Amino acid sequence: DAEVQSKAPAVSDALDNSILLARHNFLSTVRFGYFLRRCQQRLRLERMLRGSEARSLEQLLAEVPAGDAVELARIATREASLAVEYRATCVFGDFLELFDPRNMRQLELTADDASCLTIEAAAFGAAVYEAEEAAASKYKFHYMDYGSRNQA
Repeated sequence: DAEVQSKAPAVSDALDNSILLARHNFLSTVRFGYFLRRCQQRLRLERMLRGSEARSLEQLLAEVPAGDAVELARIATREASLAVEYRATCVFGDFLELFDPRNMRQLELTADDASCLTIEAAAFGAAVYEAEEAAASKYKFHYMDYGSRNQA
């Protein structure tokens, strides 16, 4: 335990500005954009069915059961999940190549660059959701099981 604790600050410092952490944050933000678009669709459906009694997006998010929230955030198809992973690999590189504890490659970004990357990730997540929905009527997708947290 003492050895692990003594190495923890060095590992934390190496991860701070690493490309690996930037890739992870990108994937999280993509999933957030996907989640928001999916919640907006659910809210539109509720408004169509309930009319003026429908909740706001904030109410929907506050009242949705935790299990449903996980499902709303989870990318629904294996194909969309692969597209998200491919995009992250194109932008940052392959996870296995980036994960080298002896040599964490660093990323230098200005605050504006980081902001643009965050916006791009969220927009990409929303676009993935819309593309998945549009293509679902034409192509056979491999939907992940409800309750499954396995990404492709």
